[in-house]
Amino acid sequence: MNSYDGPSGLYPIFCAGIDWVTCTAPQGWRSGPLEEWARGFMREQKSAGRDVVSASRLGYVGHSTEHCFVGQSAQGLMCQLSGPCAAYAGKEVIALACNVSRLDLQVTVWTGEAKPHIGKYLFEQLKTLENTGGRPAAFALTQSEPAGETLTLNKRVSDTYTRIYDFSSAHKIGQPRQLWRFEVELKRKVAMRWARIVNENERTGTVATDCVRAVTTAKGLDLKLPMTPNRKISEQALTTETDCVLAWYESSVSKSIQRSIKRYGFRVTIEALGLSRYLVDERSAHGSLPCANSTLEAGVSPITSQPRSAERLPLY
Repeated sequence: MNSYDGPSGLYPIFCAGIDWVTCTAPQGWRSGPLEEWARGFMREQKSAGRDVVSASRLGYVGHSTEHCFVGQSAQGLMCQLSGPCAAYAGKEVIALACNVSRLDLQVTVWTGEAKPHIGKYLFEQLKTLENTGGRPAAFALTQSEPAGETLTLNKRVSDTYTRIYDFSSAHKIGQPRQLWRFEVELKRKVAMRWARIVNENERTGTVATDCVRAVTTAKGLDLKLPMTPNRKISEQALTTETDCVLAWYESSVSKSIQRSIKRYGFRVTIEALGLSRYLVDERSAHGSLPCANSTLEAGVSPITSQPRSAERLPLY
């Protein structure tokens, strides 16, 4: 089972992948591919009716839209992606960039009715670990009212900074502590090393799971994450938490899907979600939409129409 062995049992992995990427390319011909992607992406955002505004970050001046910033300076081009944009475009941008200075990889688990205090549980586990020498381990637990807890490992300026937090409470999804996120923020050489691994593997979810496991294991935690994450809630969780899950779909997931349909079209979006087999195609005598010729199955990016490894979009 694709799951995390937590304080109250096994929890299925809901999603895993890239949550943030900051990458650059120097001035000159080497910035060409990334610049071309950025211009095309911003044009698509404008065409879809989304706000594209002038912005500046870290000395780079350019434009930003929801979950994306692209800017230029004397040094070259910088691109920042976050959230859902990083999830389905991060791998492509990494392949076009010359340097990745920050990369966030995440694994989110569904706990259903258990709703455990994973942050407190792991915090108590860390307190029992002996210091093996060197600097004392840096970790902290932050609790919020009326609900919410976040466990952090290392300092924010470290090459690896880990957050383990109540994703449900932070984003007002479902009931408190039903979704927990394990997120690793990688910087500098560590970010580059894992970016190369992402670039060389088709399954970013598997890479994210491996990274979270490796970083937390180095701190003395054993999360027992599986090798291959499962990007959907298990049947059992759907059966016991139908009302909560459907409410979340209506308030959050449906909006992301609607934006995807506007951008890529209904057929590509439905096939990317793996739902085409549940639909009836009135034009087809067999009653289902064929997916063999879709852009994703053919290994073509839905953003730039350039070849890339075939991979279904993560569901957020």
